[in-house]
Amino acid sequence: MLYRPVQQSGDKPLLFYIHNGGMLAGNKWDLAARMAEWVEKHDCIAVGLEYRLAP
Repeated sequence: MLYRPVQQSGDKPLLFYIHNGGMLAGNKWDLAARMAEWVEKHDCIAVGLEYRLAP
């Protein structure tokens, strides 16, 4: 997932977030609201990574 400010201009710092959960639980949606908040608060671009969980 890619989060960026609504009014984007120029270069921004990047936040690359990999959710915790020990590769057993969790997904990119768990912190969607928080990542959107971080983007607005810190004027940055955020990327949330999704990966395969253990069976």
